[in-house]
Amino acid sequence: MEYVNIFLDPELCIKNLRHNLYLAKRYRDKDLLVSVLEQLENTYNELTLDINASKVPDIMEEVGVELFEICMTMFRVIAKPTLIQFVNFILDNTYNYARFLQDFPILKESTPTVPKGSPNNKYTKKYYQETHKRGKGENVARGIKRAAMSYSITGHLREVDAVVRGTKVLDKYHGTVTGCFTACDHLGGRSPNTPTNVKVACGYFNALQSLFQITQDLSIADRMELMACNLLPSYINDGKIQVMQSSNQIKLDEEFRSWRYAEVKNKSFYDPSEKPDELAAIADSLGLFVRSFWMKREHGGIALIFPFACKAVFNIDGHKVAVSVTGDYPYGEDVEIKICTKEPVNFPIYIRIPGYCSGAGVSVNKEAMQPAMSDTFYTVSRTFKNGDRIKLHLPSSMKINKFYRRSCTIYKGSVIYALKQDDHAKKFDNYAIDLQMNPSITEDRKMHITGYSFKGNYTPKTQIALMPQCDLSAPINLELVPYRSITNRIAQFPSIDSSEVPMESEY
Repeated sequence: MEYVNIFLDPELCIKNLRHNLYLAKRYRDKDLLVSVLEQLENTYNELTLDINASKVPDIMEEVGVELFEICMTMFRVIAKPTLIQFVNFILDNTYNYARFLQDFPILKESTPTVPKGSPNNKYTKKYYQETHKRGKGENVARGIKRAAMSYSITGHLREVDAVVRGTKVLDKYHGTVTGCFTACDHLGGRSPNTPTNVKVACGYFNALQSLFQITQDLSIADRMELMACNLLPSYINDGKIQVMQSSNQIKLDEEFRSWRYAEVKNKSFYDPSEKPDELAAIADSLGLFVRSFWMKREHGGIALIFPFACKAVFNIDGHKVAVSVTGDYPYGEDVEIKICTKEPVNFPIYIRIPGYCSGAGVSVNKEAMQPAMSDTFYTVSRTFKNGDRIKLHLPSSMKINKFYRRSCTIYKGSVIYALKQDDHAKKFDNYAIDLQMNPSITEDRKMHITGYSFKGNYTPKTQIALMPQCDLSAPINLELVPYRSITNRIAQFPSIDSSEVPMESEY
């Protein structure tokens, strides 16, 4: 195996290590495994040389998290002490994002320039440049995952707890309706046409999965489901891949790009062959999501985290147990779990009841349906026999949630509904949603809600009217479809409240 110096090409070094480690595990190739170990040791020796000390922080910023994962995977195969030394070296030389996520730099958009009123000296300049670097979207996602990695070595939850609290701050000031945060390059606020880079979204999703494994915080699982049902799959649509994606986006030609509420440049759409790294990132994250449907609990039993249709096989107390999930979740409300085993086996099944499910119920075989609280694990513990069935009823109500500048988005469970836009239209009408209206869904998964058109120009600074003036005597029926099924869409609408006195538009 050819050795790639991490200082010459960090990304190629990581890609080479990851690929060869995968092949070594897949085909149980001991020689290749030894070669990977030797390359890791060579990389460690290079990083610890005094002549390379000044370059280490930049290398760790770029590939430290990925290198940590490779070392830990390798350690689980070959428990060599030098790998733990390498892991500790990585932790010592990577930035701890727990403080950054809870500190004031995250409360605003990232900028490398010194704001007015601040001393414009070399120390202030350095501070804002470093903060801007920390605010890069991929670095934030890596920093969140670093907390989970640190726990795997230290066993201390302090940093993990700090990062979980910090993600709530991140969501408050930079969150999007899809559960991710805005980061075309750096933290970019909460405007609905500020995009998120696909690598940032995938990195954040992977970090959330690591945090969930440690904390078992069901709000994290809700966020993962929201991203997996809407954001991640919509990066690939109509045979094209988007590097940047926003809640509101329309494919406009240059001459019609004065409409600032939602716009996406044509060059943001690529053939998948042009963006293999982005395509691989999406595939890895969605693959990770599928592998997270079921999880084995350390203290015994198995847990159904995401009740999508799937099949899985477990070894429980020496018995082979197969479980299959059927249903139309997240669009349908009924899910069934079937147990297949040659011999009766006693074990618990923990079923996650999503936070947005109100009035959920669980029944076993022909027993009566029992109520299940949302945002909890419902436990079914018994001796399971071949053919046993668990039925889940997971009703999800429709909600209109408020976001940036009183804008609103419509959800049914974990599914976001958006208004489809015509690629070839020369003019786009503005619509506001009445917060007092109740949407309805047809059998073909389309949602209908009442909207009101309004006129007004947006400035680049505000982009959403706080309370647009609408003619309430002229309602318009808007047909919305699931977010993931369309590329050009409006998912975040200005809102009005018909119970209030209409105000003049604010821009």
